[in-house]
Amino acid sequence: MGLFDKLFGNRPKPRGDYQGEFRLLNGYKPHFTSFGGSVYESELVRSAIDKRATHMSKLQVDVQGAAKPALRVKLKHGPNAYQTWGQFLYRLSTILDVHNTAFITPVWDEYGEISGLYAPLPTRCELIQYGGVPYIRYEFAWGERAAVELEYCGIMTRFQYKNELFGENNEALKPVLDLITMQRQGIQEGIILLLVHGAVDVVGVAAVIAALPPGLVHVDGLVGDQRCGGIEEVQLLLVTEVAADGL
Repeated sequence: MGLFDKLFGNRPKPRGDYQGEFRLLNGYKPHFTSFGGSVYESELVRSAIDKRATHMSKLQVDVQGAAKPALRVKLKHGPNAYQTWGQFLYRLSTILDVHNTAFITPVWDEYGEISGLYAPLPTRCELIQYGGVPYIRYEFAWGERAAVELEYCGIMTRFQYKNELFGENNEALKPVLDLITMQRQGIQEGIILLLVHGAVDVVGVAAVIAALPPGLVHVDGLVGDQRCGGIEEVQLLLVTEVAADGL
């Protein structure tokens, strides 16, 4: 038994006959698929997402109302048995920024009662219907599926336009991500050329590195003895990684 069984194993099973997709007004298929070229692989974008998610994780969750007192008590301690509210909010904010769509689904206990909340990260989901009732069917990377009634699920979106339920993907950011990668590689190669070809002396290289924004250059490793602008043979630091955090 794994986390999937713990989260979805006790959910109520769909009732009625399977009736295919639940159609939307605009004719677009109610599907959501994770964007393959994740923006989270960019150091600069990841840093920005982390800052926002960190602030979100500091929010205080207040459960109000007199209904379901047992659930209210559980939610005061955390959203589920595996996360604190800070962890839950951080993950939810990160998923929303990376995929422009984030889901909140209930967690059921062994008695079929809702006992908490969880933010799943499916590779794909679709809107289907059983007996005239719409369900969100999640599909995860290992092939497991779970269908949950739409009325019990929360859907948070950004850049929602064509699809009436889900946000747009981040394909529009691909040129920007490519530009960030090219800029990082260009700075790295430029500094290496200065070092290897002896275009400046050691003091000059140090001045170049010092002039860059803090945190931009990470120094790791050494190059063999190199002659540099008439200076005695010295071991020059080889810049092997340039992070985008300082851009």
